[in-house]
Amino acid sequence: VFNYPTLTTTVCGAPWDDAPVAAGHLADTLGVAMHEYLLTQGFGPTGDRIASVFLLDLRTGDTFTLNGGVAYGGMSLTKIPILVTYFLAHDGPLSRDDAFLVADTMMCSENLTTNELLAQIGDGDALRGAGRVTATMQQLGLGGTFILRPYTVREGEPVIEVGTITTGADQSRTLPDPTNQIVPADLGWLLASIYQCAQGEGGLLLEHFPDAFTVQECRQMLTALDANAVGVFLEAGVPSTARVLHKHGWIGDTHGDAGLIIGPESAYVLVVALYGRDWLEFELSAPVIGELSRLAWNALNPSEPLAEIASRVVPADCDPWADPVMAALLAPSLPGIE
Repeated sequence: VFNYPTLTTTVCGAPWDDAPVAAGHLADTLGVAMHEYLLTQGFGPTGDRIASVFLLDLRTGDTFTLNGGVAYGGMSLTKIPILVTYFLAHDGPLSRDDAFLVADTMMCSENLTTNELLAQIGDGDALRGAGRVTATMQQLGLGGTFILRPYTVREGEPVIEVGTITTGADQSRTLPDPTNQIVPADLGWLLASIYQCAQGEGGLLLEHFPDAFTVQECRQMLTALDANAVGVFLEAGVPSTARVLHKHGWIGDTHGDAGLIIGPESAYVLVVALYGRDWLEFELSAPVIGELSRLAWNALNPSEPLAEIASRVVPADCDPWADPVMAALLAPSLPGIE
């Protein structure tokens, strides 16, 4: 882990027991390149903009965090822990209604269906469900990421006062929502654990909940993440042939993306969070996250480098019923992610 402006290389081990520790070469190469790029874009150690990056090479274990230990408003990125906790609570095959809730939450980022998932997690009470999501993250040792109440779905909706949680992260720099926060490294390790579970390779989820997740359920989670296609952020920095299994999110002052990227030479986790005091322009954040994604892709897939990020527009419509994701989520068996 290293914090700018002074870069130092410290190997970052996984939060599960007996995990191998990689040599940490990426911090000295890709990490430095990302750090220098962020400085050129005004995301520095002081001022009104800040950024954090987490990267994990799933094939070597090499990992680094740039500006770790900073909490950001959770945006829709906390829908990844919600997805995990839903499958922790759910037993058996998904019904069509279940599959729709999962798909609409992850690919369409619909807050109403997200709250329905929270209600299912909470035995009919979405507020209780949010608390159970937070408890899951704490059990996993990823307690810097939490959600304490359902998402707002209507303008002027009364705010449920639930307090907040004090974590080991810096919870003041980015003025994060006191009830919905993420630490990028937390989401990175959570995504890695879903991938490992889907590959039948153990990992954080199975270490803490050995009888709660099946390979099929972890593959269903990855299928839902794979269906999320917005064209920008992490997707803009990789070729169209790459697989980007991710959840994006943005609010007025904070934008982010957390995903698994599968290429011809690599499988890796990349999580980026950006903050701009008062307001963060999408015209700034989208190319910055895209370029960070491109730097990671080129470093980990040197045989197929990408010359520049793609210029795309976020689709206006999202309909799970018209997408292959529904059939995939309802399939009795899903293949591994390669």
